[in-house]
Amino acid sequence: MKKNFLLASIACFLLSLAAFGQDNGCRLVNGIMLCPSPTPMMTALEELTQLERDAIKNDPLAKPLPPEEQPKLKPPTSEYDKFKNQTHVLSPRMRLLASGKYKTLHDDIHLEADCFYSGRVPTPNNTEYSLSFISYERNWRFLTDHRMIMLLDGKRSDLGNGSHQGDLGDRTVWEAVTFRFSRKALEYLANSGRAELQLGTFETTLSEANKAAIKEIVRTCTTKKLLTK
Repeated sequence: MKKNFLLASIACFLLSLAAFGQDNGCRLVNGIMLCPSPTPMMTALEELTQLERDAIKNDPLAKPLPPEEQPKLKPPTSEYDKFKNQTHVLSPRMRLLASGKYKTLHDDIHLEADCFYSGRVPTPNNTEYSLSFISYERNWRFLTDHRMIMLLDGKRSDLGNGSHQGDLGDRTVWEAVTFRFSRKALEYLANSGRAELQLGTFETTLSEANKAAIKEIVRTCTTKKLLTK
């Protein structure tokens, strides 16, 4: 009796196992369940790559397009302060696409290029240039590390620490890290074939659109004509 009960139980188990296996593409062979290899899940890197593809699709400034397909950038804005007798020329704010091993799903960092000069007309001796990296993230990104290293066509330059500012919002932390440049150094950056930047742990490669906006700042701030009313 016990033997028959045991055999019946084993048979029921094998039948249920076979039914389960069929639903999952498995089959029972000589009492052994053979199943196909499971489809691998998308890795975190693949998910991040997909997010980057989506971000590029929605942000033409981050997309590496050929010159004939580059989006038309807005021209820089200029403002004259009559009390300081100073003109400020500012590029459009440009989103940067993160790269490298420390990129996260929440990178939200932008680039601005600008220049200041005394009076209304720029001259080689009265113009200051800068690049600012602006972050809107959940936590402090550059509070303890705001050192910049650049690779321009493979040539390494260590710019040291930039000028750091930051403020806490309701849900985000705003930060800005600014670096001063000479006109010659900024032109060299804008005209490089490949410009790779590392600020703290954030890494990026400037797109052609990014470099075009920097070139426009240099061009605007070296043109000897009245820029503002």
